[in-house]
Amino acid sequence: MNALPAQQPFTYLDPTLGAFEIRPLQVPDDIPLVRSWLRQERAHYWGMQSMDENDLAAFYRDLPESGKGDAFIGYHQGYPVFL
Repeated sequence: MNALPAQQPFTYLDPTLGAFEIRPLQVPDDIPLVRSWLRQERAHYWGMQSMDENDLAAFYRDLPESGKGDAFIGYHQGYPVFL
């Protein structure tokens, strides 16, 4: 498996809304957070609610090589708020 080159987070400071940052998802460090989000009822659309941390780690680790996309974590004012 080839590692992706390290990417710098994208940051943006909106004068009204505050600071935003987007950075690549870090497997395995971010998996507990992602799992907590995906287990919520409103996340049923993605069909990943029953996946355990190992399944999610494998999915997100393999995602870039699949050619189907990349995963990022978005922050607002220093708090993780979206995937």
